[in-house]
Amino acid sequence: MASSSGAWWASFNDPVLDQLVSEAQRLNPGVRTAGMRILEARAQLGIAGSALYPQLQQVTGQLLRTGRRDSDGNSTSFSTASAGFDLAWEPDFWGKFKRGVESADAAYFASIAQYDDIQVLMAAQVASLYGSIRTIESRLRIAHENAAIQQRSLEITELLFRSGHESELDVQQARSLYLSTLATIPELRSNLRQSHNALSILLARPPGELPELSAGRERIPEAALDIIVDLPADLLRRRPDVRAVEEHELPVVVRERQVQQHHVVVAHERVHLVDDARHLVVVAVADHAALRRSG
Repeated sequence: MASSSGAWWASFNDPVLDQLVSEAQRLNPGVRTAGMRILEARAQLGIAGSALYPQLQQVTGQLLRTGRRDSDGNSTSFSTASAGFDLAWEPDFWGKFKRGVESADAAYFASIAQYDDIQVLMAAQVASLYGSIRTIESRLRIAHENAAIQQRSLEITELLFRSGHESELDVQQARSLYLSTLATIPELRSNLRQSHNALSILLARPPGELPELSAGRERIPEAALDIIVDLPADLLRRRPDVRAVEEHELPVVVRERQVQQHHVVVAHERVHLVDDARHLVVVAVADHAALRRSG
């Protein structure tokens, strides 16, 4: 089923809708920006992982050649060469770099969840606007049909009024109903134009009518009632925005653990400093006592 593969809009069996959703998920600027953020998070993850290896790797080389020519034409030359390398590595005793990798890893998966969230949102917006366009097209067709029927009813009512078989009230009611139906047509056309413009913007196109919508005009998408087979809890668990929030919370927890470990290290160093200071005081007092006894 379409719902199992994630392409729930395929359950409507509408090729135009499938094409529009696919195009929006590929070309919408928001989707492309989210895709670039995934690449950025992947690069940041690589930078954080590189801290586990030597942080400084430098190779140097030097070649020096000197020459001298005497007045009698003899020449001598000397060449010296040297090579060396520098390597610096800070061991990760307290887990500082490891926690940085965990934080970058969580940020990377959060960017993927945000990308999935935008994909789901884009598909929902396209499907909603597409359904609105088809619904408004059907309402326009029905409004024109009703206006034609009511116009004919008004003409018949006027004929009956002239012949004395109907009252003027019936004529005014028929005319009011006919004009009221005509008044809904411009509003429906305006709503249809706005829906077309909104869908065009989602597809990264200039505002206007979409030629793809000429096929299947006035056909409202319908899906079978048995396509929802998951429990609400399972649906909530699969929501990309929920997963994105979970992935965003993990870096915060990692940073808090880093701060706690930093405080532990600082406290440990302070204890050592206090012990060293006490030791120096004891030694100084002992030296002073020894000097007094010798004097």
